[in-house]
Amino acid sequence: MRELVTIDETARIVEELRSRYYYRRDTELVRVEDAAGRELAEDVKSPLDLPQFDIATMDGYAVKFGRRKYRVVGEIYAGDLNDYRAGDDECYYITTGARMPLNTDTVVKVEITAEKNGIMVITGNVDRGKYVLKRGSEIRARDIILSKNVVLNPQEIAALKSAGVDHVRVYRRLRAAVFSNGDEIKKGIIRDSNSAMIMAFLRKWGCKVEFLGTAGDDESEVREMIERGVEDYDVVLTSGGVSVGKKDYIIRVLSKMGDLLLYRVRQRPGKPMVVAVVKEKPVFALPGKPAGAFTAMLSLRRYFLGNRPFPKVRAKIAADVILPTRGFSYYLFVKIENGYAFPAGFRHSHVSIIPDDRYEVSLVSAMSRSTLSDGFVVTDRDLKKGEEVEVNLYD
Repeated sequence: MRELVTIDETARIVEELRSRYYYRRDTELVRVEDAAGRELAEDVKSPLDLPQFDIATMDGYAVKFGRRKYRVVGEIYAGDLNDYRAGDDECYYITTGARMPLNTDTVVKVEITAEKNGIMVITGNVDRGKYVLKRGSEIRARDIILSKNVVLNPQEIAALKSAGVDHVRVYRRLRAAVFSNGDEIKKGIIRDSNSAMIMAFLRKWGCKVEFLGTAGDDESEVREMIERGVEDYDVVLTSGGVSVGKKDYIIRVLSKMGDLLLYRVRQRPGKPMVVAVVKEKPVFALPGKPAGAFTAMLSLRRYFLGNRPFPKVRAKIAADVILPTRGFSYYLFVKIENGYAFPAGFRHSHVSIIPDDRYEVSLVSAMSRSTLSDGFVVTDRDLKKGEEVEVNLYD
């Protein structure tokens, strides 16, 4: 077991887990219209050339390049699929999106032409092939449009439909089991905000989620929850009970049931995080403090979404930040306003609980409101007010 690993080492461990377990799922055939957010289970090849014929990309005259004067023999509009043909000295008036007539290779835009008595004269400079999208220039039949494991977003959906693809084979949605820990949760003394937050993350990431309930401070209950999770689901997540106190059973149960890959990460909040494998199923145990659990989920995002980066912006930090302990990467939850990033907990932030400029991670970690932010800054050093920082935005 790796203990107190860096966030980069954690990312590597999670990536290895993803490569081993994430795609161990059945597949299903779905309509392209219903496939948004799903992951392709196989390469998708185009059934046809795209575009299927030469297309005009400008209103003008379709000609065979080489002359200055042409006889106008007709008009072609978008949606007309007739096979027109032009002689070397003939042209057609054509609109954007229309199919080019045979024996033509160039569109002369209207602005540089003059037409009189059925004769079109070119009055400006023309380049061969101008304003024509050639057949198959976007993709050829049997070419791969999208590769296996690609997540289908609206732009991929459009590309598939344009190529005449109606159905795709995708992976079954990942099934995730979630349970909470602790008598204080089970007895209703403390509300279970962590499980709701974890499940919201998972649903946003495309998973089917089931809440198994709450295990009290009892080793057999914790074991039963993990056994249920790994038996019927693809991945198990829980929060709380990950320290080494007398009533913290997650570590001892997981060490008996499977392989502990890491315990504790050099990140704050979110230090007491556990990654294990039980019966060939990943189990992620998160801290009990709300902001710690939130940070841990940001770390685990890689397992569910791959190495997709967070969107980023630059901003000036709105307060001095003095870190209490070296050797850790600190997640500062920030609100952005007028180009400044206001760290949660500090004066003038949305939750002002820190009396000076020393970052009180235990206070921030204990408050779920501290995560009501636009994004986060990761730093392992002190920051000076006005210093430019990189803010990772939530997606």
